[in-house]
This record gives sequence, structure tokens and C-alpha cells, in this order.
Amino acid sequence: LRVRKEKQYQLLEKLQAQEEAKRQAEDQVAGMEEQLRGLHARNVDLETQIKVEARGKNNVEEANKELQMENGNLFNANKELQLKIEKSEKERIRMEAEARDSGDQMREMADKTFQLLERLKLAELGKTKAMEALKKKEQDMVSLQKKNARLIKESTEEAKARVKAE
Repeated sequence: LRVRKEKQYQLLEKLQAQEEAKRQAEDQVAGMEEQLRGLHARNVDLETQIKVEARGKNNVEEANKELQMENGNLFNANKELQLKIEKSEKERIRMEAEARDSGDQMREMADKTFQLLERLKLAELGKTKAMEALKKKEQDMVSLQKKNARLIKESTEEAKARVKAE
């Protein structure tokens, strides 16, 4: 009976030890489950963060591509503007040279015009003198015609008087 009691006590102690081990194991399981839930939540957070970062990276890459395209477009536009500037500069230089040539031509034309004006003044002066001389000659001619008419009249009168006298 005593051996039996001892065995029962041993079994009871064993059972209590097993129950205690079971409780500890359950506590450990509960702790591990809690830890697992925490790790799962952290895993979900990390996956979400990875997705967000991947989206951000994709957005950055797309923005980078767009910026590269825009940079290429700006580079081409800049190149076109440089060509236009060079063309405009050449045109400006050509126009300046043309303006200088035109200015030289205008000076030459002005000199020729002034020379022609001088000649015209001289010609006008000569014309005025010639016109005065012509008027004088016309006046002389008119006076000579009057004188001729008077002489003819006198000679006809003399001829008539002579005929009468004869």
C-alpha cells in the first residue's frame, strides 16, 4: 500500500510536472503565437513597405525616363535654337555688310546727285543767259522787222513819189 502510494505520489508528481511542462509549453506556444503574429504583422508591414518602395522606384524610374526624354527634347530644341542663332547672326552680318555697301552706294549717289545739281545749276544759269540773249535777239529782230517795214514803207512811198514825179 505504501509502495502504491509512493507510486501514486510519483505519478502525481510526474503528472503535475507534465501539466506544468504542458502549461509552460502552452505559455511558450502562446508566446510563440504572439511572436508569430508580431512577425506576421511585421512581415505584412515589410511587404507593404517593399511594394510602396517598388512603386516609388517605378515612379522614380518613369519620372527619370520622362526627364531623360524631356532633356533630349530640350537638347534638340537648344540645338535648333543654336542653329537659328547662328543663322540669324550670319544674316545680321550679311545685312550689316549690305547696309555698309548700300551706305557707300548712297554716298556715291549723293555725290553724283550733288554733281548733277551743280551741273543743273550751271546749265540753268547758262539757259537763263541764253534765254536773255534770245529775248534780246528777238527784241532786236522785232526792232529790225519794224525798221524793215518802215524802210519798205518809205521806199514804196518814195517809189510812188518817184512814179508820180516822173
